[in-house]
Amino acid sequence: AEDVMHGRKVTEKVNLLVLATGIVPETGGLPAGFTLDEFGFVAHANKTGFHAAGCVARPEDVSATVQGATGAAMKALQAVVRSAHHG
Repeated sequence: AEDVMHGRKVTEKVNLLVLATGIVPETGGLPAGFTLDEFGFVAHANKTGFHAAGCVARPEDVSATVQGATGAAMKALQAVVRSAHHG
């Protein structure tokens, strides 16, 4: 397993192991302009200022979700700044 908080791999002997179930994205409430892939994840955000992040974009661990959310927030901020400067 991976200890994400400490950034290391952990090995343990166990009697029972339960694996995570598949992720089904909840995209029903999204506004128009998003293209979904064959599994229902957001493939492209076609509207300016909208960016997919986290498990709506792809199955991810916590670390990757945080990185993706930070990137989406920065893209959205850049769109707002461009809009303010260019009318």
